[in-house]
Amino acid sequence: MGQTHRPFVRALGDTVFMNVGSCGLPRDCGHLGSAGLYDDVTGAARVVRFDIREATAAALRRCGPVAPEVLAVFDRRAEGGCVGE
Repeated sequence: MGQTHRPFVRALGDTVFMNVGSCGLPRDCGHLGSAGLYDDVTGAARVVRFDIREATAAALRRCGPVAPEVLAVFDRRAEGGCVGE
């Protein structure tokens, strides 16, 4: 579903549209990575969210100085709330 990094699942008739979001740079809630699960037998689809703060902090410590603009991404909050919260 493109590069929006915003997770969702929508059904239109027999077609399921899913954007799995992003496991590393989510655009809706900066601290929640996401992945998609799709069952090709039942057609069930869902987005699974997981907290990336600890792993991200550890990775950034190994990288050295990080620009404040990059760090601000992880504090991002969607206006309508966060899927999976």
